[in-house]
Amino acid sequence: SVSPDGGRIATLPPEGTPLRITGPREGDSLVVPVPGGASYHFSPTWSPAGDRIAIVLGDAGVPVYRIVVAGTQPGRAEPAREVLVSRDPLQGAAWSPDGRSLYYLLDEGQTSSIMRLDLTAQGDAAGEPVLVVPGVQAEAELGYGGYHLSLTADGRWFSYTHAVRRLNLWRKSLADPSGLVEAVTSGTALHSVLRVAPDGRAIAFARAEGNRVSIVRRGLADGALDQTLGTMRVILDLDWSPDGGRLAVAGTDMEGRVGVTILHADGTGPEGLYRVSSSGGLAWLDGERVLFSEANRRRGRRRAPR
Repeated sequence: SVSPDGGRIATLPPEGTPLRITGPREGDSLVVPVPGGASYHFSPTWSPAGDRIAIVLGDAGVPVYRIVVAGTQPGRAEPAREVLVSRDPLQGAAWSPDGRSLYYLLDEGQTSSIMRLDLTAQGDAAGEPVLVVPGVQAEAELGYGGYHLSLTADGRWFSYTHAVRRLNLWRKSLADPSGLVEAVTSGTALHSVLRVAPDGRAIAFARAEGNRVSIVRRGLADGALDQTLGTMRVILDLDWSPDGGRLAVAGTDMEGRVGVTILHADGTGPEGLYRVSSSGGLAWLDGERVLFSEANRRRGRRRAPR
């Protein structure tokens, strides 16, 4: 990225360290260590005065996301300061006009929130992040370079890449090939993993909104209301028991535990969580046993770098 005065360029390698700042004169160049490194990062963002750079870093192996701030004074190669660590994805940073705050996108799944982090004169975090704008539908499908967040010079308006993501369920009568396709769900939530009850009178599906996924039961009679049977972070698969009284759900619960959860179809709550490393492919064998697929685990040794 280019400095505000157009005189210097900041670059960062794929591994996230070091930050290199180059200029037209020999003394303008600077190499800044970035603690921890990363498996990916967003473009370095210069402050309005050009005296600081903010970088959003992520690690694809573990859910840890960071924002670091580096000084840009020639001849002062101090390590970048870590100002924020988050388990939720952080995207695209922007400076306030006075250079005292950082704005960033907090990815919450279906939508994002614009957050503000105030900084001290030394470049450290001054307190906890503050929610500024919730429910932003920022683009999250363009890859690492696709996020965009910026602020107007007077600090009154944000701009960001906008996307409306939706996934709805539909049904079609096979008895009437020329008939219309009817919507089962609507709206901007992500609906998926549709399963029909054994008696054909109800359906169950997953509805993703924000950072949670609901397991929903709906009767197929006219005017039937949705009934939420449970909520999870991730749902890989679900299946009805042969008698239609229970549902087996493979995924991750709200406490981060991976396994197969058994839910009662009448909404009376979960029967229990079985801690297994299920990767989906779920099916009831009979009324008491559930089949599931499990990813193979490969063991080996990793050679240490020389």
